[in-house]
Amino acid sequence: MHAHRRTAVLVLLLVLTGLCTLYRWLYDAVWWTEEKYISPAPLGTALPIRNDPLGEGVFGAKRRERTHKGLDIVLAEGTPVRVSRPGSATTGFDKNGYGHYVKIVHDDGSLTLYAHMERPRVLDAERVRQGEVIGAAGRSGNADYEGMTTHLHFEIRIDGEAVDPLPLLYPFSPYDSPWASTLAGRFGRKMP
Repeated sequence: MHAHRRTAVLVLLLVLTGLCTLYRWLYDAVWWTEEKYISPAPLGTALPIRNDPLGEGVFGAKRRERTHKGLDIVLAEGTPVRVSRPGSATTGFDKNGYGHYVKIVHDDGSLTLYAHMERPRVLDAERVRQGEVIGAAGRSGNADYEGMTTHLHFEIRIDGEAVDPLPLLYPFSPYDSPWASTLAGRFGRKMP
C-alpha cells in the first residue's frame, strides 16, 4: 500500500515538473521572443554558412582589405527572408556591396541588416513585426559573382558595432511551430 502511494507521489511530482518545464518553455517561446533575435531563414531551415572559392561567410572572416561583419546564410534564390526582431525598416541599394538591402532599427537601438536580396517587400519607415517576410534571398550587389553561392548576408549591430549573429540567434521561434499562433491567439497575442 505504501509503495503505491510513493509511486503515485513520484508520478505526480514528475508530471508537475514536466508541466512547469512546458510552461516555462511556452512562456519563453511565445511571449519573450521579440526581445531575442530569431533566424531570418524560413521555417525548418538549417543555417548553413557560405563557404565557396570566393570566401567564407562566417563573422570575422578575413577579406582582402577588411573583416567580414556578418553571417552569410546559404539560401536558395527566392527563399523568403524574415525579420529577426521587430522595428522600423529602411531599404536601399548598393551596386558594389550589399545590393538590395533592408536595415531594421529596433526599439533598443540595435540594428539588423539583410543584404543581397531580391527587391525588398517593405517600405522605408515601415514598422515590421518579428517573423514578417521582408524580401527574398537573391544575388544582388557583390554577391553576383560566378562561383559564389546564393546567400543572405545578415548582420546584427549593437551600439553601432557589428557583432557575431550566431550566438545571439534564439534557437526557437514561435513562428516555426504549427500550434504557436493558435496558442498565442488564445492569449490575445497576434503573430504574423
